[in-house]
Amino acid sequence: KMANKLAKKNPTSHGVMVLAHEEQIKEALQLFPVEDLWGIGRAKAKTLHGMGVKTAFDFTKLPGEWVKKHFTITGFRMWRELHGFSCMDEPAKDRKKEAIATGRSFGKLQVHFDDVSEAIANHAASCAEKLRKQKSLAGYLDVQIETSRFRTELPQYAQHITLKLTPATNDSIIIVKKALEGLKQIWKAGYFYNRCGVLLMDLRDAESGKQEVMFEKQDWAKSEKLMQTLDAINKQYGKNTLKLASQGDGKKWALRRAYLSPRYLTRLKEFIALKS
Repeated sequence: KMANKLAKKNPTSHGVMVLAHEEQIKEALQLFPVEDLWGIGRAKAKTLHGMGVKTAFDFTKLPGEWVKKHFTITGFRMWRELHGFSCMDEPAKDRKKEAIATGRSFGKLQVHFDDVSEAIANHAASCAEKLRKQKSLAGYLDVQIETSRFRTELPQYAQHITLKLTPATNDSIIIVKKALEGLKQIWKAGYFYNRCGVLLMDLRDAESGKQEVMFEKQDWAKSEKLMQTLDAINKQYGKNTLKLASQGDGKKWALRRAYLSPRYLTRLKEFIALKS
């Protein structure tokens, strides 16, 4: 990725660049701005600049444990790749995700708690469904909300909160309830929110990861049967045929889809109509 981007910027390379030797790689890392690294957003780049980390080479000098803590597993893999270690050994289809996230921008800016809570409930339910699909449990949940940084005329606010799931679970009811608890704690009225999201972390195997908690009894059999029924109905009749009441109808917060491509192969109503 780095060679590709540098080749495009350097006219003398004629679109081709090979970083085969250690000195070439080191020189490329020193020339590559840290904000251009894949997965480094504007906020993280600002933080790194404040630490004196301005190039990809500077980034490689950071401690691995610090990178893993502040950039999650994806950022840590990138850090390892910049050190020359391949992180693509396992086939993607066989590898379980180490974190599951769902987040979307709203179709229009949102100011009401009930509308944002509907979105959070849907994102949390979607994460829980993905979690069950890979047969995992989540130990932690993170809820995020933010305003639009491009609307500079409006007051700005961004916040997140991480909550522990005790015990670890993949039950949509529990995960949605916890996500809404988190939203209540970070919510501030009077702001125009542009985006929200839910992240599930500390994932473990659904069978070996089950733990009983003192003074709290988890009815695993009942929970599994209910979630299996939920997933089976939605698989047969379509996404969200059966859902939690807190998920609402999404009419006020859903992403705009004005330029959605026609689905000729799956929607009869979207077939091309020809007139003679």
